[in-house]
Amino acid sequence: MERRAEARNVVASAFRAWLRSSWLKTWRATPSPGARGASLTARLRGGLGVARATVLCFLITCVLLLCVRVRYHGTHKNGAEPSAHALAHDTLEYTEKKKAQPALIKVASKTNVSLPAPGPELAGPASSCMRQCSTGAFERNTIYLHQDDKRFGDAAQAGLLDRISMLVQMCNLAGYLCARLIVPPPRAWLSPKHNRGHRVHAALQWTDFVELRFKTNASSSCLGPLPKPGLSNSGGTRTKAELQVTTTRVADLRRDFDRVEQASFKSHGKGGIDWHIDVAPFYKWDKSLEAHIVAERAGRPDVPHSMLPQLAPRAKAHGGLCKYVRALNADPVTRLARAVRTAIVHEERKTTPHAARPRVRGKYHIRRGDAVRECDTSVQRIAKFIECSFGNLSLVDEMDITLLFHSDERDAKYRQAIRKLFERTLIRDNSKLRTETFIDLDHLVERTLKVDRGSGIKFMNNYHIFLIIGALSEHVDFEIEHRRKYNCRDCVPELAQRIRDAARRRSATISDDW
Repeated sequence: MERRAEARNVVASAFRAWLRSSWLKTWRATPSPGARGASLTARLRGGLGVARATVLCFLITCVLLLCVRVRYHGTHKNGAEPSAHALAHDTLEYTEKKKAQPALIKVASKTNVSLPAPGPELAGPASSCMRQCSTGAFERNTIYLHQDDKRFGDAAQAGLLDRISMLVQMCNLAGYLCARLIVPPPRAWLSPKHNRGHRVHAALQWTDFVELRFKTNASSSCLGPLPKPGLSNSGGTRTKAELQVTTTRVADLRRDFDRVEQASFKSHGKGGIDWHIDVAPFYKWDKSLEAHIVAERAGRPDVPHSMLPQLAPRAKAHGGLCKYVRALNADPVTRLARAVRTAIVHEERKTTPHAARPRVRGKYHIRRGDAVRECDTSVQRIAKFIECSFGNLSLVDEMDITLLFHSDERDAKYRQAIRKLFERTLIRDNSKLRTETFIDLDHLVERTLKVDRGSGIKFMNNYHIFLIIGALSEHVDFEIEHRRKYNCRDCVPELAQRIRDAARRRSATISDDW
């Protein structure tokens, strides 16, 4: 049916073109009285020429219509409608292209309220876009990214999410080249500015923060072990690679990538590839390298566009590129988050020793520090926000509420003031139809790390606390925050209804597994 409609559209387009043809325009023209006799012959000659072209156009249209009809009946014999399988096959290409579009990662909801996170996985589902590598290729080929503070200073250091994003994009490149990635340790890459002025523990590896695994092999990590005695700017320690390339200028990145790519398609023996990238910070050349990769391989049948690695997810012009890895919470983060959930239940039982009612848990984040000028988070303004957002909860709502509060504000008086605001708003009578548990999540996580037997002291840093608190998002019923201009609302009036809806869904028992 769709092909018949397409044919009708072709005929209609041809007819409209004929109506706009110069033949009709010639006859519609009104010459001056003195030129009528002279123009009649020219009009007839022009009209006959256009008429021949019109007849030819009509014949071509008929042939096209016949071809479409033959193809339709050839595909679906006896004029039968296409089967569901055929229709699915016809739309498969479009579906795959749609899936390949890069996901837009939103830092936070503009509504200031979000549903529980879907889980710890940060990347999309496995896709068929990945290049198929030969057996043992990831053990033979290695990409070394030399970017540490010894050479680039503060430019080599940033926050955790920034570093994880860069690792994901570099792992996409490594996956396309059938290689593993080796980078400097977290101590060299994570900025002390986000950790109270201190570097993270020297024993920490990236696998203590995040698991980056190739989608084609869930057990294969993108990150290779740090070579001993360490990764230095002078080069790596392995010298047996069949091809060794060292890039020290941004201008040479494109040429060297082409060399490594060509070798990766030919590398099937014992010799491998070592590519040392020792240039400016990643975000100064990721877009230009991605643009080169896309432009130089356009139209190549052996390298489809969807197979090319995504290096700059924010470059909308380069959509549809492949994501070779998925990022998951590291095992220590998952284990410590589970211990924190158990500690939260213990705190809840202190305020709710009697028979349990449905318990609703929410998380409230206030970012101060570098964002204090973008969003007014003074005690006076937060008081109005809490009164407006939580004051709509009816006193007859029989439920227990746990509010998990976390902030980068270190002033104990400020944190205590926020606690009192919630207690004053949520508990206004003595009927005990509703109890409230306010938990300072930052302090609770720190306390959990101190007593952890699995070297928890090693994870005593703001970065791990951030990851552990983030892992709790999939277990809470609502999240609110004040951080920057895009998340700085005066009130969330729909919050009360969301809490009521969550109470109906929740079980009436308190469990250690939530």
